[in-house]
Amino acid sequence: MSMRPAALLALVLATSAALPAQAEVPPPPPVATFAQITDAVPGRWIDAATTAPSAANPNRLVFGFSTGSDPKSFRTNAFIASTTAFHHPNVMDTLRFVVSAPAGYYVSKINYAQRGTATVSRIGKAAGGAQWVVGDTPADLGIFGTNGALTGSMDLTDRFQSVVPVSITIGMHAFAAPSVGAATISVSAAEVDVELLPLPSTLLLGR
Repeated sequence: MSMRPAALLALVLATSAALPAQAEVPPPPPVATFAQITDAVPGRWIDAATTAPSAANPNRLVFGFSTGSDPKSFRTNAFIASTTAFHHPNVMDTLRFVVSAPAGYYVSKINYAQRGTATVSRIGKAAGGAQWVVGDTPADLGIFGTNGALTGSMDLTDRFQSVVPVSITIGMHAFAAPSVGAATISVSAAEVDVELLPLPSTLLLGR
């Protein structure tokens, strides 16, 4: 026996209402890319070759640092300034890279953080400083001392830039009076976090 159209429609609607609602799957979060990663002093201190996005957070660039020592001078390649033997009392390096947002997004903020250690005994001193250039804006990240910690942020919300070049320079210095003191300072970890926002529709139409 055939079912009338009205009855069939009612049956379809009733069946649909009885089915459990399927939760909407949210889109994956946008992921930035980091390219053209280079450093000013290849082979020592900051290591561009091992600088890479975090496996846990692809919007975080984790600095790599050199290891080993110079075969000629026997001084360490690690990012350490120290008055002790086989170390450099002054170290400085620059890491440069380009951040790109995915289609439909722009780089709204860039955050920097570093950690490290320092020790000074008797007549000695250890200190460091960092600066960066984000896009075309230079800024001072600050001076650090015994704990090596430093943070900074650059708000780019009103620029709507999808591609942003970044350069970060870190320097450290250790001094001690001969035979009556020692000083060591290092940066053991550094990272950059990128925040992304959707481009306004008015800007999307022009791209």
